[in-house]
Amino acid sequence: MLEANLYIITSSDLIGNDMGFCQGLSHLGVVFAPIESYAICGQSFFKIQITYNPDSDKLLLAYLLTWARLYGWYIYRQKYKRPMVDIKFAAFDLDGTIIVNELMSDLAKAKGCSKDMNFLTEETMRGYLPFAESYRLRLKMLKGITYNDIKMVCTDIVFASGFEHLFNYLKSKDVLMYLITGGWSIFCDYVRETYPFDGYIASCPVFENDVFVGMCNEPLVDEEAKARFFSHILESHNIEACDTFAMGDGANDILMLSISDHAFLYSAVASTHFSHIPIDSFLAICREV
Repeated sequence: MLEANLYIITSSDLIGNDMGFCQGLSHLGVVFAPIESYAICGQSFFKIQITYNPDSDKLLLAYLLTWARLYGWYIYRQKYKRPMVDIKFAAFDLDGTIIVNELMSDLAKAKGCSKDMNFLTEETMRGYLPFAESYRLRLKMLKGITYNDIKMVCTDIVFASGFEHLFNYLKSKDVLMYLITGGWSIFCDYVRETYPFDGYIASCPVFENDVFVGMCNEPLVDEEAKARFFSHILESHNIEACDTFAMGDGANDILMLSISDHAFLYSAVASTHFSHIPIDSFLAICREV
């Protein structure tokens, strides 16, 4: 059995008043201790010690992502109860995680297909649609947008509250930082102009005469590609899973999140609309634990 800690930052005491969350844990076969509550920077902070079958880690992460996306909870799954002492590698998803934007949805506005795009995106992030299948459908919807359309979307990118502090803190500790996203390489290049990540993996859109043709170069960066790339970085730099953390907000992040001992489930979109929890809040958790 695997022992772990869950740390949850939320702007409400919903977790304490609504046992639905704990019932869900029980249905997954998770054994948990009584909830401990604290306060960090005026926000509620909960700790739950859990024990569960290691084979259920991906199911647990999928369940936790539901609460992160629905209520804006900031959830940290600390595998083996190992504290974050010497982090060497940090991996971040892009859309909806370190930025408030869902960039394909923003592009869809130029095509007048926002409603359909938003539906497909949300169904995919919740795990209801296979990523690759959904992604190809969404790419076709964007056929005909121009490079200028994309540059306009770039100028409207909004970073998650607190991200500058988080990035600069990790840089000061010489942490290797990568973007691991199914989104477009163009957007990663733009983000790196402001925040110089050490590298990234992303999908590469295909253009003809500065017009998007409705496809990306294969293979797409799906959930398995994200996990493979994460593992490749660990192997190539001789880094252990206990010295990494991964952050994401969707079903296509689960395999990557499961590899790391320190998995952070954070939705910048949900936080902006519901909980208003800055992305750097977990630094306060780390000082507590």
